[in-house]
Amino acid sequence: MPKICSVGGCTNHHMQKGNLSFFKFPQAEKDPERRARWVRVCGRQNLDGSEWIPTAKYVYICSQHFVSGKPNSDPDHPDYIPSIFLRTAESSLHGAKRLNRYNSAQKRRFGLVTDNKVTKKRKTEFGEKEDSGDNDSLTISDVEVMEANDDAVTTTSEIVNCTIVEDKQEDVGCTIPDQVTERQNANG
Repeated sequence: MPKICSVGGCTNHHMQKGNLSFFKFPQAEKDPERRARWVRVCGRQNLDGSEWIPTAKYVYICSQHFVSGKPNSDPDHPDYIPSIFLRTAESSLHGAKRLNRYNSAQKRRFGLVTDNKVTKKRKTEFGEKEDSGDNDSLTISDVEVMEANDDAVTTTSEIVNCTIVEDKQEDVGCTIPDQVTERQNANG
């Protein structure tokens, strides 16, 4: 029995050279919903414009229409139904992104993540700082511009060990090198 891809616009068949595989449609008796989805994504119509319904026992879709090159029985997997078609140039990129998301979700689901440390970047007025989430304070060590709120004096210096307490109306304590304090006293 010749194997010809049933996707509208695809001309792949078993006599072509290359790394093609062909997969039968799901059986209507065993998985009618999945079969209906496969038929729908094929994008074929009968000559009278009605929906194409495969009548032959051996109806195939080639491996080029699956992200991983073959169907998958997991309903959450991108290859549960064919998803790559010649109609859109972006479909293969979209399918690859879906496969990456699926694989990441599977790794999280089964605990295959090797690094459990969660880090996030905080944006502050001084730049970005990675926060590992183990404390509620932010230490800033290399800030070049410090603005004094008293007299709107701008001083260039290095602030060492400055802790900012977020979401609270409290003073912020900073250790400032002596030369900056001396300049502020001279200006004030």
